Amino acid sequence: MNAHAETSDMQRRRPAVGFWATVAGFVILAYVLSFGPAVWMLDRGVLPASRSSVIGYIYYPMVRGLNDGPRPIRKAISWYAALGARPRDERIYDIDGVD
Repeated sequence: MNAHAETSDMQRRRPAVGFWATVAGFVILAYVLSFGPAVWMLDRGVLPASRSSVIGYIYYPMVRGLNDGPRPIRKAISWYAALGARPRDERIYDIDGVD
């Protein structure tokens, strides 16, 4: 086999970096988007309240962003967490300085 044939064969068998970057991006997006439904299911009683610590552990980066992130991040996460929650007068998650 010549060098060109070996290179061509390797390129067919190994996915490109772009493919793996797309997969990683999709996984991260799915993780972030699943935070809201997890909060909503806890709020509506679909998941028992005893699971809140597990949800907090799984979504620690989101909770950390909600607590310590820059104001626009805190506001966006708070909005998304409340989006599918039960209607109420008070916020689902109270953050100082976030309207």
